[in-house]
This record gives sequence, structure tokens and C-alpha cells, in this order.
Amino acid sequence: MLLHEDYVVKEREKSEKIVRLNVDPEKIGYDVQQVHRVLLEDDERFVALESLGGPPSQRIALVTVRDGQVVDGLPSREVAALRSKVIEAAGLASDPAADSKTVEQKSSVRSEQAAPMRRVRFAKTDLILDGERHEATIKHILSNAASRVFIHSTFIRADVVEKFLPELSEAVRRGVRVDMLWGQSEDLEEVATSRRAIEALRANPQIADLGDALKIHPFSTGSHAKILIADSRKGGGFLAVVGSCNWLTSPYKSYEASVVLRDPQIVADVVGVLANITHRHSGIWLDVTNELMRLATQIAKLPSPKGPNATASVVIGAHHNRFVLEARDSARSRIFVTSHRLGPVSESAIIAPLATAASDGQVKGSVFFGRNTGAVKYQTRKRIIAEAASDGVIVEVVESPRLHAKILAWDSDSMVISSLNWLSADPMSYVEPAEVGIFLCGTGLADAVVDNFTSACEAAEVTESR
Repeated sequence: MLLHEDYVVKEREKSEKIVRLNVDPEKIGYDVQQVHRVLLEDDERFVALESLGGPPSQRIALVTVRDGQVVDGLPSREVAALRSKVIEAAGLASDPAADSKTVEQKSSVRSEQAAPMRRVRFAKTDLILDGERHEATIKHILSNAASRVFIHSTFIRADVVEKFLPELSEAVRRGVRVDMLWGQSEDLEEVATSRRAIEALRANPQIADLGDALKIHPFSTGSHAKILIADSRKGGGFLAVVGSCNWLTSPYKSYEASVVLRDPQIVADVVGVLANITHRHSGIWLDVTNELMRLATQIAKLPSPKGPNATASVVIGAHHNRFVLEARDSARSRIFVTSHRLGPVSESAIIAPLATAASDGQVKGSVFFGRNTGAVKYQTRKRIIAEAASDGVIVEVVESPRLHAKILAWDSDSMVISSLNWLSADPMSYVEPAEVGIFLCGTGLADAVVDNFTSACEAAEVTESR
């Protein structure tokens, strides 16, 4: 597949009919695992990507299309989606009424491939629910890591990182390396606060003593995901934790929800997503991107435990909406949603699908949130709650415990635990992988989550009444 400089293409445009299939890297990016699959044969192994030392440059592939068929210019490997888009663009270009701008807009490319469904072994004890268990989990992971820990949080607070200095220091003494990454925030001040926190941490002598073993990345990844990845001294394998907890800023007092994943296939999928996150915002492959890509490949080759009892899949960006529709169409008794904030999108994104499911009187729709966004005032909140009730959906504000969990659960077995604020963020507007969650379906898993949340609310009411 031959790539050309832009000036070469412009020169050929003077004598040839060329249609540009434009791709916005801010909206599209590319999947580093797909790059791996395209470039390497089965017997080849990814080691690293060497930088040329210069700034990133853009090259253009020229593809020849005649009579609706690609003649030349695409790789020998099958790239069906790209081939289809190229043929579509060529067809639009043959329309005399279509100008180049129209062709470019209609021919823009967006990845719509969902993550694979995995058969996994999952225990209910690997559901992490409430703030204290999340704090215990990150301490346990740091204390038991064998060599590597990756932490991705929305933003960073110096005092929270410093709280884990005993575990971090002990881990570094054992030879563990820790990468801390941070990403998207809706509040620009919080982004600035994260950068100030990093400066404060670098000035901390105890942090400085950890040297290169602790790397706090200075850039924002642009992702809202909350992910922990680490290996273990006990089993030797890697695990991944995905959910709602901002590991590097949380006071660990809120009701949170995360899942611990241990099956190699789904863990490899999460590692691959984190590899994408590290390069997606800038488009530059960093050393940590190389390492995560290599790690994902290694983990994926490990055998899965026998006796799978659940189905799991990574849920990325706009694919969250797929599971809302799945719940709407397949639920038989209950759809349950928790979210940090209630926003303007709540009616179309969640309440309307739940109302559709509840219209036959068989499905109970319940939605819980902790606070409003700034765009939703008190009267608007009252209206949303009242109109939802008239459509058979209960919408309630939860003041205690402080609610930060992002859960979609239906019937007894199926759920998505995520970083996505279901009631205030439109998943269709986010660039993958801005939001990351996990779909799980296994006997009684949704029941376990809903029961735990109900018990936490009841316990909070008893405490407040004393």
C-alpha cells in the first residue's frame, strides 16, 4: 500500500479526478490492536514501535476505482469496511450534482465495531460496591503487585496520591513500576487542578524518592475512563478493574461500582483499550502505548479458566447506547439505572427507553441519581420526575449515600458497570474510548448489584434517623 505526500496528490488532482475521503483524527483515531492485527502475521510478535524523532506527518493513500470495484491501492489483507467506504466515495464522485465537500461529508469514516463477547469465569465477590471497598481494592492491588500497575483516573489530587505513599513506596521497593494517567473532565478548572496537583507531587521529596518507578503522566488522555491494571505476586496473572471510581481523586466516601476482571481474554481487551486511550488524544505512540499493546498480546494468548459462568464484553463510547436498547427490548421484569448526575439528555437517553419497556405494565423502571447538572434547575428536575412517573418510570434523587456509581442493570442477570454518567452524558457524542464500561451477564449478577444498592440506601436512612 503506497502512501504519498499531500503535494503529490495535489499535483495529480490537476489532471486526474480524485476524491478525498477525509477522516477527522479527533473523532476517529485508530485502534492500536487493529494495527497489530493488520500488520502482523500469526507467527509474528509485536516488540515496539520506534519513533523517527520528527513530528507526526500525514500521508495519503491513492486508491483506483473502476466500475464500482477497487482496482489498486488497498493492502492485500481484507479491509472490508475501508473498501466499502472507498467504493461509496467513488460512487458519490460520479454524481455530477455532488461537489467534493458533499462527498467528503458523506464518506467520513467512523469505527462502529463492538468489542467481542467473551465467555469468562466471574465471581460475585469481584463486584466492588461502595467507597470503602474501592479504597481497600487499590491498596490491595498496590500491595500485591508483582511488577506492574497502571492507573487511569479522570483527574488527580495530590493529597489522594500521597495517601497511598506507604503502599506505593513498598511496591517500588519490590521492583514494581507504576504509571498514573488522567483524562477528561467536564470542568476545565479540574483539568488545571490536575496539572497543579502533578506539579505539587513532583515537588514532594517522598514522591521524588520513588524515581522513575512512579511515572505521573503530564498530559490529559481525553478519556473519562476509570481503570486499574496490575499483575499479582500470588497468581502471577494480570487483572483489570473497570467502573466509576476516580482512583486518584476520590475521597472513597461515595457509593461506587466497579468490577474486577481476571479472565485473560477480557483483561487483554481492557489492556488494549487503555493502550488506545494513551495515544488517542494526541495520535502519538508513547512508550506506555507500546508496553500496553505488547502486554495485551501476551495476555490474550493465556488460557482461560475452565468452567465459564458468565458473558463479558468491554463497552466503549457510543456502544453504551446499544445496551440501553438491549435492556429496553429484552427486559422482562426490571430495568435499574444509577448515575451521578441528572442532565438534559436523561429524558431521551434513559427515561424514554425505560418508559417504552414499562408500557406493558410488566417491566419496572427505576432510576436513581445523586445531583443535578448545572443545566437542570429544580423546576426542571420536578418536571422530569413527574413526567417519568406518568410513564411508569420511577426517578429518585439519592442524598445518602452520596451516589457516584454508573450502573445499568436489567432483570436478574444482565448489567453494565461503567464510567458513563447515564443521565447526563450522551454516549453518542463521545469519541471512543472516552467512556469505558463492562457488560456482564451471569446468574444473579444484576440481583446482587441492585440488592447491595438497596441495602446501602436503607442503612444510610437508619444512620440518619438516629
